[in-house]
Amino acid sequence: MATGDFNKTYTYKSSDNVLGFLKARGVPDDLAAQYAAAKPTLELSKKGDQYTIKRVFADGRSHEVSFELGKEFDETRPNGTTIKSVVVAGEGKQLIQTQKGDKEVKIVYDFNGDDVVSTATITGEGVSAKWVFSRNQ
Repeated sequence: MATGDFNKTYTYKSSDNVLGFLKARGVPDDLAAQYAAAKPTLELSKKGDQYTIKRVFADGRSHEVSFELGKEFDETRPNGTTIKSVVVAGEGKQLIQTQKGDKEVKIVYDFNGDDVVSTATITGEGVSAKWVFSRNQ
């Protein structure tokens, strides 16, 4: 993974099937609608072996995960539940996060030039959502 993609901020560009994905994960309808309508900023940073991926929402809420590649860590979801996660380097310029909670979710971050495409899929259900972010200049 190229560190040039980190220590950067990316602006929301588009998304697809976020509401369907959140409902399939069991997120209550009112919260699912709120999250699906959100257009977060994506902040990526790296210091030494420590990576941080942070989504910042317009209302001040945020969701942040900090990790070392290949090491399992506890992740606190926005609803307060704690799950196990691990992030590994994928093919080319990818990071792949696997969340193990009530449903296993795989999130692939593809770094494509000035864009980051984040695709989350519920393992075994085939339900996915996609977010596209563009690097701030």
